[in-house]
Amino acid sequence: MKHGIFIKLSYSQDNEVCNLSYSVQVVSTQKQLEQAFSIRTAVFVAEQQVPHELEIDEWEQEATHFLLYQDSQKVLGTSRLRMLDEKTAKAERVAVLADARGLGAGKRLMHAMEKYARELGATQMVLNGQARVEKFYEQLGYRIVGEPFMDANIKHYHMEKRL
Repeated sequence: MKHGIFIKLSYSQDNEVCNLSYSVQVVSTQKQLEQAFSIRTAVFVAEQQVPHELEIDEWEQEATHFLLYQDSQKVLGTSRLRMLDEKTAKAERVAVLADARGLGAGKRLMHAMEKYARELGATQMVLNGQARVEKFYEQLGYRIVGEPFMDANIKHYHMEKRL
């Protein structure tokens, strides 16, 4: 059974109060899952030219999906989380629409996933982050492990963080 999470945040990336209010919810309906796929298609398929058949994969049903909302209405981002074992969670398919980047939305999404993973007993979060957002993940406490690799013709790093 998947547990719900609702986190309402109204702070900027620098912890200054701002007018943006973000909430993160665990996907619980087919409509929400379709919204998540729509965001991923916009970011990965349309923007980054990842083939659609690589974007939607065999882990969709097993994963817990998240949606990031602005002011509890507009969907700005999505991600999914899988437990690899009882102590290791994997963040996947983290996607924020272009006009919401740089405003702390992705940071809020990652923090919500980390909190959810801790509630499931995870002590470590891993991810395969694109090289272009390597600094974003490093600012959140992730570190590169190993050599870069290519996935869907995009350079990635395996990264991890103790929770």
